[in-house]
Amino acid sequence: MPRANLKLSKRDDLYLQDTRVENLFISEYLPSAPEGYIKVYLFGLMYAQNNMSLDTAKLSRVLRISEDDLLQALKYWASAGLVKFEKSVDDSEYNITYVSQIELMYANNLQNNNTQQPENVPDSAEETEDEAVAKVVNMEVNALLRKYEELTGRLLSSEDSWKIHETIKTYDILPDVMSYAMDFCISEDRLSINQIVKTAVTWAKEGCHNLVDVKEYIDKHSKRNQHYKMVFHEMGWNRMPAPGDCEMMDRWFDELGYSIKEVLDACRAAAGLRDPSLKYVNKVLENKKLQAGGINTAPQRVSYGLQASTSDRPQAMVSKKVLKDYYDYIRLEGEKQQDARIDEVCSKIVEIRDLFDQENELNRNFMAMTLSAGREQKDVLRNKRRELENEKQSLLVEHGYSKDYLERRYRCDVCKDTGITNDGRICACSEARAKEAYKWNLERNQ
Repeated sequence: MPRANLKLSKRDDLYLQDTRVENLFISEYLPSAPEGYIKVYLFGLMYAQNNMSLDTAKLSRVLRISEDDLLQALKYWASAGLVKFEKSVDDSEYNITYVSQIELMYANNLQNNNTQQPENVPDSAEETEDEAVAKVVNMEVNALLRKYEELTGRLLSSEDSWKIHETIKTYDILPDVMSYAMDFCISEDRLSINQIVKTAVTWAKEGCHNLVDVKEYIDKHSKRNQHYKMVFHEMGWNRMPAPGDCEMMDRWFDELGYSIKEVLDACRAAAGLRDPSLKYVNKVLENKKLQAGGINTAPQRVSYGLQASTSDRPQAMVSKKVLKDYYDYIRLEGEKQQDARIDEVCSKIVEIRDLFDQENELNRNFMAMTLSAGREQKDVLRNKRRELENEKQSLLVEHGYSKDYLERRYRCDVCKDTGITNDGRICACSEARAKEAYKWNLERNQ
């Protein structure tokens, strides 16, 4: 019986053929990768499967990205273990080998079955310790993304995946701390990635570097919340404490140093009044401390301005925390107003919306740069950023806007609404802001 030779007819045109993408790439790497990097990987894979070389300048033109961005994308996939990236001796060409994750997994399993390898040994002798650590972290983060989808039943967008990756890298957050933030938020039915990331960042800013620190921080705040409830129960109130109430009670424990038992004793004295209030309790505790020589409750007189004044003026009766909260509030309002102006302009000028997209991609690339990145690379991105800004200003003027219409506006240009000047002094605007903060604090606590 004759032998049958089977084959598929080959299509000569590259763009009429098919590119095989492993499902492991789609499920494990695609959700967390920056969007621009994905198109670099897929386009290169198309050429690699046909054993074809490609000029990097042409590739950058086809994908509409710079060669520097192209290089960063290839390095990203090399650190993830999906490609092997090597330079020639004279830097005239790159040798890029796509690594099959299925074959790699099969080979590792086969090797583990035949010989017992020492733990934590990099796959390649040339692999540095930083690269090995980066691979482990990347695997942990990918597992974290899968965990979120399993717990919530939601599919993560590439933008949400990127937020988690960037937050971990920017704030040096351990993956297990981010995982704990995820558990913590989901248990409170706060499912958005923004809330999870914000929680993890808050812990990092509070100096929580590991799970032990995080749990101590949560325990401390849980006890304080319990103290708030005990005080309000003693006063006979069922409502939730307002921010001003919490600030006052915090002062009893942190500044005046009272125990919860001493505070509750003062509350019992106030609870019998016709109109019990925390202000009465505050006065009782202050007087008790004053009798012991602990504090001075007289209004303080302070000097405002960049230079000392011969006539001191009394500060409005707000604490440093209320004044700081008010500065935070007006900065947030300034951001909202700027965002509203940007939305307005983008809805009317399509070209500006494209420029913002380019600027966001540029900023992501800048953030992704390692500390070892050359000055020239960073200067290229800075120059591109200036060019985009000039284009935006030109479009604004063409459409009847002032060229600074989209810029951030401050109530005080000296301190940028922080209350502190560049030389570390209290800004002259503090007096006006303190008066505003007094009214603002009364309104938010009503």
